[in-house]
Amino acid sequence: MASAQDGSEYDNPEYPEFEVHDVVAGYDNAATALVPEYEGVSFEYVYARVLQWLPQSPAWVLDVGAGSGRDAAWFAENGHQVVAVEASGGAGRRCCKIEIEF
Repeated sequence: MASAQDGSEYDNPEYPEFEVHDVVAGYDNAATALVPEYEGVSFEYVYARVLQWLPQSPAWVLDVGAGSGRDAAWFAENGHQVVAVEASGGAGRRCCKIEIEF
């Protein structure tokens, strides 16, 4: 195995190489199926074990990889200021409408 400096310690013939844009493209292509699945499970159910540690409102929340916007919507509906970003346009085009103030 080569030194860690050249990154080859991550070489594994079982896993093909991929780039971030490949992941985003895959997510875009699957968004039609994924968004209803995400939206079909409540925020409270997904995060039941950590709800007690979430900040009290109002707080600033950064949702990176916001997907369908389910989590960002929950935070906004509960009095938080939310910034949500999603690299995939597919999920964003299929999500619920969220009012955004600048």
